[in-house]
Parts: sequence; C-alpha cells; structure tokens
Amino acid sequence: MREDYKLCKHIKDNPKLRKSFNQLAFRTFQLDFEPWYEMGFWKDNYIPFSLVKGEQVIVNVSVNPMVFDCMGEEKHYIQIGTVMTDPQYRKQGLSRYLLETVIQEYKEKTHGIYLFANPSVLDFYPKFGFTKVAQYEYQKKISCSQRVKTPRKISLDDPVHAKRLTEMIERGAVNSRLSMRGNPGLVFFYLAQFMKDQVYWLEEQEAYAVAEEENGVLRLVELFSFHTADT
Repeated sequence: MREDYKLCKHIKDNPKLRKSFNQLAFRTFQLDFEPWYEMGFWKDNYIPFSLVKGEQVIVNVSVNPMVFDCMGEEKHYIQIGTVMTDPQYRKQGLSRYLLETVIQEYKEKTHGIYLFANPSVLDFYPKFGFTKVAQYEYQKKISCSQRVKTPRKISLDDPVHAKRLTEMIERGAVNSRLSMRGNPGLVFFYLAQFMKDQVYWLEEQEAYAVAEEENGVLRLVELFSFHTADT
C-alpha cells in the first residue's frame, strides 16, 4: 500500500472525514449517514475501516460487531458492509487490503463473519473464504377479521415512540430462532434510511411492526415487543 494512504478506523468524530465518507457512500449506494449521526445512533459498534488520502476517504470497509440469540445461545458475529471504492482508486487492490485487514483482526474474536452482497460482486467474496447462503421468506394465507384494529403508523421523530422502540430493541422478547440483540443503532439506520414509512404501533399487542403491503400481500419485516409472539 502506498505511503500516502492512511488507514483510519474511527472517522465519525472527524467532521471532514465523515463528510468525505458520506459523499462516497451517497455516490456509491445513495446512502447518507449524517442524519443517523445527528440522531445519536452512530455508536462505536459501527466501525469504518477507511483508507484516507489527505482528507478524502477513498476506500472503505465497515465492521458491525453484533450479538445474536441463536436458538437460545449467545453468539457474536461481525457484519461487513459499506464496501466502496472511489472510482479513481479502483483496481489497485485496496478493497482487498481492507477486507484482509478486517478478517485478520476479527477472525479470532467472533463466531462468524457475514455480509450481504449484490449480484455484481458474488464472485469477489469467495476469494476471502465466504460462501454463498440462500435467504428464505415464508408465506401464509390469512383472512382479516373485522375486529382487528388498524395498526397506527408512527414517526421516528416522536420521542415517546423512539424511546419505547429503543427499549424494545435492547431488551425485548426473542421472537425468532436467530435474533440480533441490543443494537438499536443499526435498526434505526435501516428504519431511517429505507423504512421510515413502514413502522407501526400495534396498541393491543403492545408491539411495533415493520411491515409493508403491496397488492394484497403483507410483508412482515420485523416485530419488536416485550412479549413473545405466542403470548
């Protein structure tokens, strides 16, 4: 690696580097991390490994250390994300360098490392030992009872709902065989970026649902509550 490239692991509190990171993220993925930062949810468990030239982030691989409840057992995993390279610096092996750095640093500290890859890079990650795993969605036909109350769409700007939802994410019941625990920052990142119009309060069930409906099909993304689904 060239001597004028510097590896920075914590850029969130450096305004110039954070701005450069955000600009690269928006050009690459149309993502803006600044609102998430301003909401106070960019914590130390989102760690950009960034190569910096001067005050410009040119390559990045981010690390998310996570705790999961896996069928009743606590497991520690690393999610890799925001893998991006400024077009001027591609084909120099820089993203490979960062991925190898991340894997070397965390391979003895975690039960596993995973990522979500788009189809254009499916041949890239197996070079680092990753294997492709299928994702599944399950469907069920239901009939709607007239006695069911309509869920109320809520805004994440409402401090009452934001506080209660945060508490449910941190200490809520486990309603799946594999459930991420105690990471409201990451949940709010996705909610604020992609699903801000899909968060509902279910008053009778005392639960929050993240869901979307299209052509008569309801897709339930996540459920947060202090109660298990069968109670």
